[in-house]
Amino acid sequence: MIEETTFTKDWINQISNEYKKSKKRADPALIEKATKALHLLESLTLTDLQFIFKGGTALLLLLDEMHRFSIDIDIIIEKIKTKKTWMLYWNRLLPIVVYFKGMRSM
Repeated sequence: MIEETTFTKDWINQISNEYKKSKKRADPALIEKATKALHLLESLTLTDLQFIFKGGTALLLLLDEMHRFSIDIDIIIEKIKTKKTWMLYWNRLLPIVVYFKGMRSM
């Protein structure tokens, strides 16, 4: 679970400074976006939408050392065959989309 403190300016700047000490690039805006992307993924797991998480962000979670910040999530879902099923998924996902659209950058 991603803690609420990870969305604070202080936490983001702390992480940015830790990466800068190790001479890695750590733009606070990228850290914030990467955190929000992972929070979106966490939110999707709370729905009953079956999906496969793939791509760069998925690889970041498997690697011991982070070489870059990924700010998107790539998922695959099965083809939705009926409008009714699509509407059920959409109604579950809409609050998540609205929530993330309302989050402001630093």
